[in-house]
Amino acid sequence: MKRLLAATVLLVAGLLSAATVDNVSVRQRWPWSQKVDITYNLTTDRPQQIDVAVFQGDARVPMPDAAFSGDRHNVASGARHIVFDPSLTPYTNRVMTALRFEVTAREMPLYVVFDLSKPKTDPGQVTWITAYDLTNSASAYGAWEWGRTFHTGGEIDSRWEDTVVWTGVTNGTAYKTSKLVMRYVPPGTFSMGAAGGIPSSWNYDWWRLGLRQHNVTLTKGFYAAVFPTTTGQNSYITNLVSMTPSTVTSPRRWDNYNRLRGADLGAGWPASAAVDPDSIVGVLRAKTGYETFDLPTEAQWEYACRAGATGWFYDGSSTIAEDGSTSETLDLLAWYKNTDPNNYYMVPGQKQPNGWGFYDMLGNVNELCLDWVGGSGSNYPSGDATDPQGLASGSSRAIRGGTVWAQAKFCHCPFRASMAPDVNDGSNSPTLGYRFFLTIP
Repeated sequence: MKRLLAATVLLVAGLLSAATVDNVSVRQRWPWSQKVDITYNLTTDRPQQIDVAVFQGDARVPMPDAAFSGDRHNVASGARHIVFDPSLTPYTNRVMTALRFEVTAREMPLYVVFDLSKPKTDPGQVTWITAYDLTNSASAYGAWEWGRTFHTGGEIDSRWEDTVVWTGVTNGTAYKTSKLVMRYVPPGTFSMGAAGGIPSSWNYDWWRLGLRQHNVTLTKGFYAAVFPTTTGQNSYITNLVSMTPSTVTSPRRWDNYNRLRGADLGAGWPASAAVDPDSIVGVLRAKTGYETFDLPTEAQWEYACRAGATGWFYDGSSTIAEDGSTSETLDLLAWYKNTDPNNYYMVPGQKQPNGWGFYDMLGNVNELCLDWVGGSGSNYPSGDATDPQGLASGSSRAIRGGTVWAQAKFCHCPFRASMAPDVNDGSNSPTLGYRFFLTIP
């Protein structure tokens, strides 16, 4: 797209929402810039996703998601701004005249799918899927259920009982190899940690494990991967498809914190969210154009894991054997020592998901988080906290969820442990996995 010769504007009201988009203006930057500034005003009673469609005459021109930046996701009412960058499209050597832009608002997509086999300039790399799409397009997305069907035990936050869960994501191997599927989690407040009453037979050091219950508020929504990262997905992200089997659907292991985020820039969390460019997260950011891809904070992880549940497990129940070894409830939710006595890492998506559609958040592999963990788990606050990020420094990073090697008492929502960021590959981290999160600015 050598030069943008003209642009017209079509004002479009919000689709399937109470939102209205108006006062749209489209202007190419001048001089010597291909970038296009799109300003608009949004009126809405809840955050919206903003879509921009580009037309040449009456024909729609597919554009990659990465070509648009600015106020597009989780947008509140007010005057907003989007930048369109033609250099991030497949049309850099094509003259296109009389371009027309449609700006629309809709409900926040419930899922997003990143095709890891495609570059960010490909219009097909990113697909946004709403609850309406899932419940009205079975041929495209397969089965879905209400999240409340997965909450069978104790107390559940009623705000999240009626959410839609895409169960069809477990069918086929693409969603566990060449594609990364993520589910939206809205901002909110929850009780993090565990209440009292831990059996003495569990031999828990309460403060070391840091299970002290406290209220946490997360002010930003985020997307979280529905599965722990698989070996196949890792090979597509790192472009090692020819060296690492791209068809392996079992969880990826052995990648310590330094490999995932980098030992230089990546070590700066929480003072900085920067990562080393050649780290796995750095490569994923560059591949998709989304600079907020990362590991989760512990608070984000537990909030997503619980899905509104307040018990030991994310179905809402709290039934664990007195000695902490087994749980009939956990048998349905996780691969752990009782359901996987051979300590074999299992393909995710075979057990029951939580109420928001996340699979294997308990058992299978530990999941690495951003937070530094101090002695005696002392980074847990004594009172309420907002967007906690852990200690300013430390010697180990938090890990959550438990593994196939663990008993039930080490595979529940509030359980936490830690691991050094440079833990030796092949000796100390065979159980260490991870799950990508994407915070919405």
